[in-house]
Amino acid sequence: KAVVSTQSTGEQEKRKRKIEPGRLYANNIVECGDKTVTWTRDEDRAILKACRRKGPRTKVLKSLAKTLDDKNESQIKDRYEELIKLMKKAEQAAKQAAYREKMKLNAQQSSETPPAKKPRLESRSDSPKPGPSTSL
Repeated sequence: KAVVSTQSTGEQEKRKRKIEPGRLYANNIVECGDKTVTWTRDEDRAILKACRRKGPRTKVLKSLAKTLDDKNESQIKDRYEELIKLMKKAEQAAKQAAYREKMKLNAQQSSETPPAKKPRLESRSDSPKPGPSTSL
């Protein structure tokens, strides 16, 4: 349901949860002109499920607008697009974290392994050896 609030969005967010640095959060409180629209996880879940099954088509958005209190098609479409962007950012962040971890492990392994010794050149049996000559 739409809620009109005098508090800033940031203040409301801080009260609802502890913000962890480096973590991605959906903006659950959206300013729409003079109204503040809030989104719940259940609403987000319903939007994602419906749009994954049938795509974000007008018919799907109209159906969702009927089931979600005080949300219109445009708001639902915008929310869906925001959630998709957030999921892509999370996927990219996970890939980057995995890459950094892989590089860290490679660096640790290379620092733990002593450098390989260069192979010794063996003298060939048919070449003369340097040093004093002992031929008689």
